[in-house]
Amino acid sequence: MSVKLHNIALAQFIHCARNSLSVLLILCLVLHHWPALGDEIPELQGWESKMIHNGKKWGEYLNPENGHSVDERLGAQYYDSQWVFYQIADYTGNREPWYTYASYARQIYFDEYLIPNEFRAQGYRRFPEGLYQDFRRGGKITIESLRLIRDMPAFSTVDSLTRGPDHRSGYSEVLSREVAYTVGANILAEKAGLNRVHESDGTPRLKPLVSMMENHLWQWRTQDFSDSDISRVAPFMMGLTAYALIEFHEWEVQNNRDPTAYWPQTHWPTIQSALYAVFTWLHDEAMVISSEDEITIRMWVPMKRIGYATFRYMDRTIPEVGAPTPAPDLNLLVAHVYYWLFYQTGEEQFKSIGDQLFAGGVRYGSPEWSGKHFNQLYRLSFKAFDWRAARTHNKTVRPDHSEKVVYP
Repeated sequence: MSVKLHNIALAQFIHCARNSLSVLLILCLVLHHWPALGDEIPELQGWESKMIHNGKKWGEYLNPENGHSVDERLGAQYYDSQWVFYQIADYTGNREPWYTYASYARQIYFDEYLIPNEFRAQGYRRFPEGLYQDFRRGGKITIESLRLIRDMPAFSTVDSLTRGPDHRSGYSEVLSREVAYTVGANILAEKAGLNRVHESDGTPRLKPLVSMMENHLWQWRTQDFSDSDISRVAPFMMGLTAYALIEFHEWEVQNNRDPTAYWPQTHWPTIQSALYAVFTWLHDEAMVISSEDEITIRMWVPMKRIGYATFRYMDRTIPEVGAPTPAPDLNLLVAHVYYWLFYQTGEEQFKSIGDQLFAGGVRYGSPEWSGKHFNQLYRLSFKAFDWRAARTHNKTVRPDHSEKVVYP
């Protein structure tokens, strides 16, 4: 709980006490909602301060009257600034200026990018969350727009993801982001009221997509990329896939469906057990793939002086792609997975890892550099807070470890 929320609770206590209500009763109510000693999210105040300051900066940047080009504003919209601004409005309790900034983001993405291109967006630029929130809040986005963002961008169909000589291109982690974004668009379309899409053979579209994501997790966990010379373990990409799987899992549970019904169970029995295994490995064991004369180093990078941490950008050096350098700017695209695992299992280690990533991302992230940097710091933080806080009100649901997974 932030200092702002603490102060609200204290003010309510004082006001009620002055009205002669039972001080003891009120104190109990306040303490019930007060976080346990030592349970504060580290760097939360810094996160809030940077959110307001940089949110206004990049919101104004998106204003079409401020002289920035379409490409510049589209770049600042990346990772869905419309969704980010709506979440800030909800978090702060203030519609403005955040709804106005959300409308600027909608204009550049929906009016100036999607519509002129007949919704044929690049697969890595499919961002339906802001559009869905606009639809929910009575904006200009219609349910037809949500159908189009589901069906028209690149890699929207199973067929488009299974072309090539082995018909398995979508099973390679090279397309993990595109698959994850396709899954997200399908789930949001269902939330808006559209029916689940089925392929021409009657198979639910989500079923093979979920199977593809399971294979991406396996490739990352084994670091076996024999199908590609540009594949790598990139924690932020793993975070995007995990978010799509979590959203699928939560949506199925919400609708009283079995979240393992589409899960192939090739390597793990459930989505939860897969994320548990892969993200525990990423923190505890994952190593950089080095040449023989290099020192072997971990993907996890503790910042020992201040107790925070980050992951390396990727597990190997690939020319013109990247190198295994620490990447705190991307921490908050990964931290949510550990908070969800804490929410599911109650295991404190996951909350601790999430806190270290969150704090490292806030301290060393650079939301002032670009709109993209700002959005990647905030887009998944709010849900991460919910999972972290909700754990105390939910029973423990541990992953199924009855079958030991053997990795090559």
